[in-house]
Amino acid sequence: MKKILIVDDDKDLLFSLSAILSKKMYKILAINDGLAALDTASRFCPDIILLDVNLMNDVDGKELCNELKKNSRTSQIPVMMMSSQVNKAEIKKSCTPDDFIEKPFAPNILVTKIEALIA
Repeated sequence: MKKILIVDDDKDLLFSLSAILSKKMYKILAINDGLAALDTASRFCPDIILLDVNLMNDVDGKELCNELKKNSRTSQIPVMMMSSQVNKAEIKKSCTPDDFIEKPFAPNILVTKIEALIA
């Protein structure tokens, strides 16, 4: 079973994404703490990380993406960033995610993007 780590400060979105992706037979770990995400990714060993661009604590998603890509234990894990406030071109200026999806998004498009990254 493929594993997905979801990092977002919106608890409602975490719940919704967990429900949607669990039905697709993914094992989900959803956290709302960006500071814990690097350690969690190292321990959970997800097949993909869904990462919000704007997290509401001491680290933002762009910084976290850069840290994940620099860390030897997590650098090969695909990162898909999510945001309603910035676009893919803006994200690419400050970090290097494997993909980007703009919020709000259709669940089937999210699943298609995930499957393309972890196939």
